[in-house]
Amino acid sequence: MAENMMFSFLLVSDLVILLLVASPTSAMTCADAIDYVRPCAGFFIGGAPVPGDECCSGAKTLNQIAAASEEDRKTACECLKQAAKRVKIDLGKAKMLPQICNFTPVIPIDPDVDCSSR
Repeated sequence: MAENMMFSFLLVSDLVILLLVASPTSAMTCADAIDYVRPCAGFFIGGAPVPGDECCSGAKTLNQIAAASEEDRKTACECLKQAAKRVKIDLGKAKMLPQICNFTPVIPIDPDVDCSSR
């Protein structure tokens, strides 16, 4: 009887550990999204004629994360949309970023994008 209880306890403990380990990581925050594109500031709002490698890398990574999760895509979309309203960016340069950095954006680069349908 004691062996059965111990086995049951170990089985339940193992299941709890598996659930904790297998649970998804926390969702992206607005701060996370901004951090990925922060290296692009010199290109978007400064005088840099082309984005740097860190900018392209961050933008591609953000795009991959957004492509993999609807929740993350909507979070990133809303965050970037609001940030673009607060900080005057060169929209023309922002729209060139995917082509220059060689990726297909999953979030349209448009200040009027409807993030709820993304």
